[in-house]
Amino acid sequence: ILGGEESTIRYMEDQFQPSDSSPLLDVDYDYGIVKHPFPLNWFMRNWYLGPDFYYAVKIGIVQYMILKPICAILAILLELLGIYGEGKFAWRYGYPYLAVVLNFSQTWALYCLVQFYTATKEKLEPIKPLSKFLTFKSIIFLTWWQGIAVAFLFSTGLFNGHLAQSLQTRIQDYIICLE
Repeated sequence: ILGGEESTIRYMEDQFQPSDSSPLLDVDYDYGIVKHPFPLNWFMRNWYLGPDFYYAVKIGIVQYMILKPICAILAILLELLGIYGEGKFAWRYGYPYLAVVLNFSQTWALYCLVQFYTATKEKLEPIKPLSKFLTFKSIIFLTWWQGIAVAFLFSTGLFNGHLAQSLQTRIQDYIICLE
């Protein structure tokens, strides 16, 4: 629908350019500028629709696709070394660090997708992508947070005993099956 990268960039540039027939008072000086919400606006410059915006969003989305397998490999290596500690929120384990890295990575990728959708929603209107986007992204994001919540509950000692600890992963899998 958008016609590839070059066509998408042209669309964003053209869509947000005021035309010669536009009344002067209707021209918004912020047109074509993506302003970041608080607190991102403190340390990030605005994005201008066009190539810079497109490539920033593209990198923001792709970084998760690169970082996720790297974190999975790190988790395997840390597990082999006996220091991964899945579901354990102790500083001596790798699990909390990888969870934080993946959380920021996922959040940034979702933010970039929302910004891209906002800039191209009129062109994408025929395929109605918002409901599909929200459904698939919420499944990925919310099940990940659900796993973190289950792990945190177990790490606080709310569920004690050897049986409870061995069921931790199975409980997460069971909840996902119910959903």
